[in-house]
Amino acid sequence: MARKNILLKSKARRERENVAAFLQELGEKLTRNAVVLQQGQQEIALDVPDTVRMKLNVKKKVKKNKTEHQLKITLTWTEGDTTSSKVTLG
Repeated sequence: MARKNILLKSKARRERENVAAFLQELGEKLTRNAVVLQQGQQEIALDVPDTVRMKLNVKKKVKKNKTEHQLKITLTWTEGDTTSSKVTLG
């Protein structure tokens, strides 16, 4: 069984505009394959190939006093991977 090694983990509340700016910058860096993530003194450079798998999940959880929504985007890749199943923005 493959072993997972969590290199960086972050969870924080941010304003929607800040999240959008972070995602835009991440997209630009992903285009140039220049993704470097920093947290404190820790820095992780990602070497992202031309083809990646993208998984998109949207969930809605109804609780007693509130409804919680979740949008999760996961990018995974391995060398030589050419899997493609497109979801577009509307």
